[in-house]
Formats: sequence, C-alpha cells, structure tokens
Amino acid sequence: VDMQSSIDGVVETADTEPTQSAQIEPGKVLQASIDGVVDMQSSIDGVVETADTEPTQSAQIEPGKVLQASIDGVVDMQSSIDGVVETSDIEPTQSAEIEPTQSAQIEAGKKVLVLCATGRVGKNVCLALKEAGFDVYGTSRSASAILVSMGVTSVLANYTVRTDLDRALAETGCKRMVCITDFFLAAGNSAQKEEAQGKDMFAAAKAAGVEHLIFISVIDADLFPKEVTHLVSKPILEKFLKEKAGVPFSILRPGCFFEDLNEPSNYPNPLVKGKLSYLSKCENGWPMTATYDIGRAAARQLLQPDVWLGRTMDVVSWKGTLAEMALALEKVGGVPVKAGLAMSLLARRFFLNDLHQMCLYFDAGKVKATVAQFKEEVPDAFSAEDWFRHAKYANGQPIVPDVVPGVH
Repeated sequence: VDMQSSIDGVVETADTEPTQSAQIEPGKVLQASIDGVVDMQSSIDGVVETADTEPTQSAQIEPGKVLQASIDGVVDMQSSIDGVVETSDIEPTQSAEIEPTQSAQIEAGKKVLVLCATGRVGKNVCLALKEAGFDVYGTSRSASAILVSMGVTSVLANYTVRTDLDRALAETGCKRMVCITDFFLAAGNSAQKEEAQGKDMFAAAKAAGVEHLIFISVIDADLFPKEVTHLVSKPILEKFLKEKAGVPFSILRPGCFFEDLNEPSNYPNPLVKGKLSYLSKCENGWPMTATYDIGRAAARQLLQPDVWLGRTMDVVSWKGTLAEMALALEKVGGVPVKAGLAMSLLARRFFLNDLHQMCLYFDAGKVKATVAQFKEEVPDAFSAEDWFRHAKYANGQPIVPDVVPGVH
C-alpha cells in the first residue's frame, strides 16, 4: 500500500502517460532479491526524476517486503499497481525465476519445532507461537487432534529419543526449536536421565544447524536447595547450554504453573466448583505463570534474536496468595470459593518432601523476579482472573459458562 501510494503520487505529479508504465519491468518484480529491488528502484527513479520528487520517497519501497513475498504475494502486489504495470505482461513461466533455495530460506525462518507439544506446557506454547505468526511443528508420540485443531503440524516422534529428534528436525527443516525436559514422566523421577535427555536435545539441535534454541527451565533454577530433586538438572542443563552445547540459545524461567491448581492425577488436587486447593497458602505471594505466557515469551525471544540470544527471561505472569487466587476464581466463576491446603503440612513433608522443600523456598519469598519486569515483554500477561476465565473445572465444565475455554 505504501509503495502504491508513492507510485500514485509520482504518476499524478508527473501527469505520466500510461505508456510510461513500461519503464517498470514486471519481470524484475518477480525476480526480486536485494539486487533486484535496487534494479527496480532504478526504473522508478526515472519516473521520480521526471516529477522532480524528493529522493526520500524511495524509502517507501521496502526491500524486506519484496523479499518476504511468495509468488502469490508478488502477483497480488502486481495486480494492485493499476495503470503502472499491466498484469497481462506477466508470463506464468516467469515464476521459475525465483530460486527454490531463496523460498526455502524464507519459509525456514518462520518454522519452529516444539518438543513435547501435547504436554500442558507444550500445547500452550504451540498455541501462542501459532498466534504470533509462526509455522509451528509439534512432536507427539501419536496423532494429536488438539494440535491439528490449532493449525499445528503434528510430528510423530518421541522427544526423548535422539534418533527421533534428528528425524523430526530433518523432516521439518526447522531452524528454531523450543524444548523442555520432564523429570516426573519422561525421565521417570531421575535427574540423571533428565540431564541426558536435555543434552540429547541440544546435540540434535547443533547437528541440524538450529539457529535459535529456547530451553524452558525454572525460576531461580540455581538457588533451590538440593532436596528439591525434580529441579536438580535444570541449572546443570543451563550451564551446559551456555558453555558446551555449541548452539545459539535463550532461556525461559517460568514460576509456578497456574495449571497446578487443577491436578486431578497428582496429590490428587482436582479443581471443583466452590473450592480451591494447593500445596501452600502462598502467604508471601508466589510467582505464578500461565503456560500460555511461556509461549508468548518464546515468541518474543524468537522475534528478537538480536536481543535475546544468550540471555534469560523470567516468566512471572502474576504474584499472589492462595486466598487472592480464590477471590479471583470467585469473581470469575460467580460462586463462593473456599480455599485450603490440598494436604496437611505433615503429610506434605512425609509423602512429598521434594515438593515440600520447594514450597518452603517459595514461602520464604526469595524470588526476586517481578511481574512488572515480565510485562515489559508481555504487557497483557495473564493474571489469576485471566487464567480462570480461560480454564475448566476438572470435570471439563468451563468456569465461565458463556466462554468457550481455550487450551490455556
């Protein structure tokens, strides 16, 4: 549109006859590379000089837009330049003049592979990246309807197996990758196995020439006591990524997941109407994170590699107590909510000492990352109310009756 306005202005000022449109050769538009844009600019300069137009108008023709154009995009742009270039002059065979390698490079820049895409983190990362305009591929051990529903290409692969990772990267051609490790399920409660799986991810990315790998770690990864066994491998993998992996990277450090408020299979702690339970009362205000915001943070890093490569972003969507979460649920759901512990502190310490030690760390209020810092990158990060508004109860019923929940 900017280029059209510029050309219209030139044509009107110079009172140029339609026959002058031949000065802009259609073939040069279709052949556009950086050099091609310069050539096209030279043709337009002839018209500009006739009109005695200021040179600054040439900046309205943006080479980046031409470089990003697909064949259809160029034809559409060509059709819009009425009275300057007649579309009938463009022969279909001219499309072959755009080199396949250039098209592949353009497409590769939009592709991103998300590992463990059907997990509670992975599916929301996929959603956020898709909404940000990326061509998203997600690994899954079987065909996934939920990925298909989001417009994500499902890649059959076990993300913990190196050969599957190599194949997934080769088949998709992705040069961007988002990875997460899973202590409890994929690694079978083994920090050593989780570490090995993480290093395999990094090695596969390096071998495939990945240009930007995002590792999802955890807030304050290097500060938790060693008794928090499910987080032991996170700082080890961060250090390895920074010092030895040999792949361009950035790191995301989320806080506690809002999704933990609805854990039917763990503790167990299902989210039911009129009740909200958690492992702690979060008296000092816990750093909470919507997994959807992890995806939006990933998009932010991928869109600004010059800013984020080699750096870490803390992902804290909201901070608050269990009582404040209950008030948020009550406001959104429209029914009174009673808040309480999912189990007694004694039972938590005896049966879940790993999580008990993590709770003690968060209860001490040691986390320095702030919501304000994260909102500098994601201004509309989810509050507790936002998360409940998009969530469901454990029985699948939407918390807000008139709102169809997303996968948040």
